[in-house]
Amino acid sequence: MIDYKTQNIREELFKWSSNGIDLVVDLIGAGSLEDPVALLVKGGRIVSVATLTDDGDVEASIAEAKERGVTKVLAFMNDLNFGEEIQHLIDVVSIGDLKLPPTEAYDLDDVVLAHKKLETGRVRGKLVLQVS
Repeated sequence: MIDYKTQNIREELFKWSSNGIDLVVDLIGAGSLEDPVALLVKGGRIVSVATLTDDGDVEASIAEAKERGVTKVLAFMNDLNFGEEIQHLIDVVSIGDLKLPPTEAYDLDDVVLAHKKLETGRVRGKLVLQVS
């Protein structure tokens, strides 16, 4: 695991894979990684999931990635095949092909406590609010 607050992501990744990695999935948005294309091997792929943040000049970043031998894909979330996609995820988790991050559940009454923990920047995994 890489602690982005105390470690250099690029240096740590290249210790693990000296030629770079095959895939970056950016779920945070533009600016979350400094030059994510530089983390990839030639022919690698970066998938940026569109967020509510400013995703920058998407066309320019796709063109820049192509010039550097990398494919950049901008993904938009929708619910067209949600049922099938969720079932597929359930299947791959149940057979162990996909490992889920640790999850910590909070009652809705404890939303302030959960948010304070989130604000520390030290959450490993996911925090979940139980509504009912």
